[in-house]
Amino acid sequence: DMVINITSGALPQGVHQCINAAVRHNYISAKGNGIRVEYAKNIVVEGNVISSLGTSNNNDYGIVMRHNVSNAYINKNYIQNIPVNGIQLDTCSVKEIHSNDIMTTGKYGMGFYAATIDSIVNNEIRDTANRGILLSVASSVTNRIAENRFLRTGSTAVKIDNDGSAAKLVDKNTIYRCGGTVDAPATTTIGTNYST
Repeated sequence: DMVINITSGALPQGVHQCINAAVRHNYISAKGNGIRVEYAKNIVVEGNVISSLGTSNNNDYGIVMRHNVSNAYINKNYIQNIPVNGIQLDTCSVKEIHSNDIMTTGKYGMGFYAATIDSIVNNEIRDTANRGILLSVASSVTNRIAENRFLRTGSTAVKIDNDGSAAKLVDKNTIYRCGGTVDAPATTTIGTNYST
């Protein structure tokens, strides 16, 4: 993790929101989180290669966004060998999670908690210890979870908890040799997903 601690200068100490920033085209091999974004708006995380050198605690993620991040995009990242979740969102709003390749995670490919995501499209998630995608703690996908590929997830490819979490549409996903397909409340429209 990179932490910027403001202790002197023109800005007072404390948390300051980052606006209009991008984290692009990095090779990150770290013990701990690969990329952590907090208190930010209009953020793009794209084209990064992230792998873990082991865990510093039980909460290490490939990409983690939390604390009211808004209007974010997570696209075209390659994330592998992560102790917990490839992508973790807590209490934030993301426009798009698109074309990421997540491989070999200790828990979920993507875990969302009190998060709002517009669309999750064209990602590949494989060899997770548990679920491919989990929506929990009143998380929602306002548009669709579609055209993703799930291979060898330890449990269901997509799980939407019945705790106020919701997705408008789960459709056109390919699910291969997973522990289950889609587990969602009746309010979710489940289209045609291909499974073997």
